[in-house]
Formats: sequence, structure tokens, C-alpha cells
Amino acid sequence: MVSKKVQLKEVAQYHTDKVLTKNLTLYNYIATTNMLPNKAGITSAESLPKNEKVNEFTTQDILISNIRPYFKKIWFSNLSGGCDADILNIRADKMKILPEYLFNLLSKDDFFDYVMVGAKGVKMPRGDKNFILEYEFQLPNLSDQKQIVDKLMPLWNKIKSNCEIINLLEEYSQLQFQKWFIDFNFPDNNGNPYKKSGGELVKVDGTLIPKQWAYIQLNDAINCIIDHRGKTPTKLKSMWSNEGIVALSALNVKNGHLVNLSKSNKVNDELYAKWMKDELTEGDILMTSEAPLGEFYLILNNEKYCLSQRLFAIRANDKIVNFSYLFQELSGSRGLKKIINKKSGSTVFGIRQEELRKVIILLPNKVIQDKYDEMIMPIFRKIRALETENLLLEETRDLLIKKLIK
Repeated sequence: MVSKKVQLKEVAQYHTDKVLTKNLTLYNYIATTNMLPNKAGITSAESLPKNEKVNEFTTQDILISNIRPYFKKIWFSNLSGGCDADILNIRADKMKILPEYLFNLLSKDDFFDYVMVGAKGVKMPRGDKNFILEYEFQLPNLSDQKQIVDKLMPLWNKIKSNCEIINLLEEYSQLQFQKWFIDFNFPDNNGNPYKKSGGELVKVDGTLIPKQWAYIQLNDAINCIIDHRGKTPTKLKSMWSNEGIVALSALNVKNGHLVNLSKSNKVNDELYAKWMKDELTEGDILMTSEAPLGEFYLILNNEKYCLSQRLFAIRANDKIVNFSYLFQELSGSRGLKKIINKKSGSTVFGIRQEELRKVIILLPNKVIQDKYDEMIMPIFRKIRALETENLLLEETRDLLIKKLIK
């Protein structure tokens, strides 16, 4: 394969044309906050900016968050829209480099490492735009680029497809929880929606809930809360390992998923045995206790994890409450609001374990919980299976990029 060494500025440039904000939607406005870390693409924005105009992007542009480049937020655009000023919009010179090839090139860990070398700032590092344009790489001819792209893009597309399915399944599970436990339209004995069909509601603590349901403290619905927030390897006369079992912290739990596992601290088997006297098991609910407060993840596999900083693991008493229900009750708007109401702290908000135990949850009767569990658990397991598949696809993709693109 014939190639030549070039700098990024020889084959691409920043695109800085403007677009009117009023012509954008939450779907096609990209801010750093709705770019996902570790090359996972984007999600919908939460709001539009107040600026009259923002930077424009079009299809096949490459968007990279220039704040904290180590998060590796990058997206290959498949639509037109606008983005904020902290996002680099890099456009390929198609006569010299294929946009898909440039996207894969800029997705390399080596590129993000390079950006961090020239970044300015400590707490909120930003890449130096001129320094980034001086990034050097070997550029094959267009024909060879095409062959490489044809091997890599199907992996990106499969990962994207899996993510879309995961999002749909999560939306469906949230809608079902809303239907059953917020609107009280779970199936009655005749299979009809309970509340709509005149099911009896009783007033408890000033609110109407289905008959035989109750409000209880979280403490009365769980077996234990595993809490190792103060533990460190030093206190156990050991140290972190380069390989081994991942030590989960609050940084790993985001939007119901585990993220940034490759950057996590690790422990060896000996330290794990000292640390995790009570191992995490299926059904344990991970909850961040601070920075940020109230992110959740449901353990559904046999993978070993060490529970580390700013995390609780809540274990349901399955004679009282199913973990599938408790997970959604705590992580949904109703439960999260009650958790946040018990927060403390002035600059960093968090919750103490004794306050978490006092959080009031709505407890449906066990028959309804079991019916819901039967319906929802296959969905939860499908989500985890797709996440596992994506991890393997991402590993394959990154290895191929490293091998094929220099």
C-alpha cells in the first residue's frame, strides 16, 4: 500500500459557517453535553441555545468535542444541523481523503492522545485548534482508503443499529412502567387496564393508589446496602493492578449503562477477595451517591466487579419487592425526586446511607410485580446482550483501525 505523510490541515479544514438557531430542533442541534463518550455518537439535545446563530454542519462532517478531549466524543454526521462553539466541525477535502476514512483516522486513540498533548487548561482542558491541524499521519491513495473503509464502516453501522434497538427497548420499558405503576393501568383480573376499567383506588398519605398497594421505606424492602465508598487499596495494604477485576466508581454509571470501563482502576484476585466479602450478584442495583447523585445500573450478568468510590449497591428483598420493579421505581422520576429531596452538601450534593434507607417507595402487591417481571425481564436481558455484543464489536473495530490506519 503506497502512502505519504501529511498533516491534517492538508486534507481537511474546520467548517465555521453559521445557521439560524430558530431553524434547528433538539434532534439536529449538537452540544458537547449530548455527544456520548468513547466514540458512541450522539443523543438528542435537552435544549436549544439562546444564540441567534450557531455553527453549521452537514452530512459527512466529523464533529469532535473540544472540551476534555480524553472523553473521545466524536460523531460522523448523517444529517445537517448546528453545533455549539466547543465542537470542532472538520470537513474532508474529498479530492484527497474520503470522509469515512478521515472519521476512522480521527477516531484512533492515538489522535485523542495527540490532542491532549496540546490541550490547554487543567480542570476543563480544550484542544488547541492549530495544534490539531498539525496532526501527522500516513495517507493512502483513494482506492486503498476505500478498501479500508469498506472493512470498518459495517462495524460502526452494526454498533449504531444495536444502540438504536437498545434505545427503543429502554423507551418501551419506561412506557410500560408508566402505564403499570404511574397511571395504574396494569392488567386487572380480566386483562383490562385497572384504572380505566374502574379498579378501586384508596387514599394513602394524601394520594390515591390501587387497593392492596402501600408506601414503605426503602429499608423495609431490601436485604442490604453494600457500601465500600471509603475503601482504598492502601487501607487494605495493597495497590491497584494494571489488569484484573474492574473497580466501579460513580464515573462508570451513566444513563443506566456502564461506561469508561477501560479507564477504570483494577484489582487482582487477592485484593478483590479482601475487598468484596459480599460479592455483587444479579439483581443488585448500583446507585451513585454523589458527583453525580442518582445514576443507576442494574446488574444482570455474572461479571465480577469491585465496588468502589461514590457507589451504593442496593439488594432487594425478593419476598417483598422484585429488583426489576425496584430498579425502575428508584431510577424513575418519582423515586429520583424523593432521593434528591434527601440530599445534603453545599457544593457537591450527595446522600448518606441512613437517609437513602428512609426514602419512601410505592409497593405494588406481589402478584402485579410478578406479572410485570415476567414481561420486562426479557427486555432487560436483551438490552444487556446487545451491550455485550457492542463491546466486542467496538474492540474489533478499534483493533482494525489500529492495524489498517497509520
